[in-house]
Formats: sequence, C-alpha cells, structure tokens
Amino acid sequence: MIYYFQNAIIVLLIFLSILFLSIVIDRFISLHRFRPQKKPLDNLKQTLINRNFKRATELCHLWIKRPLFSMIHQIIEAKKQPLVMVEKKIQRELQEHYDNMEKRLSTLNTIASISPLLGLLGTVLGMIDAFFSITTSSEITASLASGISNALITTALGLAVAIPSIIFYNFFLRKINTNVSYLERETYGILEYLQEPE
Repeated sequence: MIYYFQNAIIVLLIFLSILFLSIVIDRFISLHRFRPQKKPLDNLKQTLINRNFKRATELCHLWIKRPLFSMIHQIIEAKKQPLVMVEKKIQRELQEHYDNMEKRLSTLNTIASISPLLGLLGTVLGMIDAFFSITTSSEITASLASGISNALITTALGLAVAIPSIIFYNFFLRKINTNVSYLERETYGILEYLQEPE
C-alpha cells in the first residue's frame, strides 16, 4: 500500500513539473508584449509635440497590441477630459495590466511551496516501507539500502521542481514591477505632451 502512495506522489510531482513549465512559457509570452519599443515611442512623442493627434492615433493603432501604446491611445482619446479623470483611467489600466501579468503566479508560488513537502512525504513513506521490508527480508543491509535510495528519489524530484519554481516566481515578480513602473512613467510623461500650450 505504501508503495502505491509513493508512486502516486512521484506522478503528482511530474504533473507539477509539467504545470510549472506551462506557466513559465505562458508568462514569458505574456511579458514579451511589454518589451519597450523605443523608436516607435520616440516617433509618437515627436508627433504629439507637433500636436498632430490624428497621426499619433494612427501610430498607436500600428502598435495597439502593445499595452503601452494601447494606454497612450486611450489617453489621446480622453485628452479633452479633466486631468483627474485621465489619471484615474491610467491607474485603472495599470491595475488591469498588473493583474494580467500576475496571472498564474500564485499557482507557481504554490508549486514552489508544496513540491518539497510532497517530496519529503514520499521519502518518509519510502523509509517506512524500507524498514518494514527488513522484517520480511533475510538481506537486511541490501534491502534497507535499496529502500532508502528509492525513498530519496521523491525528495530529489520535489526539490528539482521547487527550486526553479522559486527562481522563476521571483524573476517574474521583479519583471512585473519593472514593467508597471515603465508603463506608469511613460503614460504620465505623455500627459505633458497633451497639455494645451500656454
């Protein structure tokens, strides 16, 4: 019975490793959209300096799948609204993008937390099975060594899943904070170009 429980834990850890890989790939694809586009952004700023809002809107549409340009487009559309309303719109958009970037990271954190615990549980069960087998085996040393080595496999597997999960979780959190700061800095900077000249 213990043998089957231990195998079930191994299968679960393999499943968690596959889930971990899918989350990492998904987050890399998602965060790629936030990569700075310096040349198009400089062109857009110059267009706004020239107060050519129609051309600025066209430039935003060319890069509309990029969150920054999507936000700038909405700011241009709302340029006649009170500044307070525009700032509230920016904050809502920033929060929405933050939530989208953070999606599934809680799952990644859970994987990092439970994987070593599952590995430890598998090892404990394996050790119980190994000592239990001593009572039914004449080769005590060989039986114990074999049981312990099999038991430690789950610990190694659990750590193999948990360690990269922790690394990528922290990496994505840092990347998200960097992206949000970049969006906030650039969008508020755009507001200056939309102010009516004195």
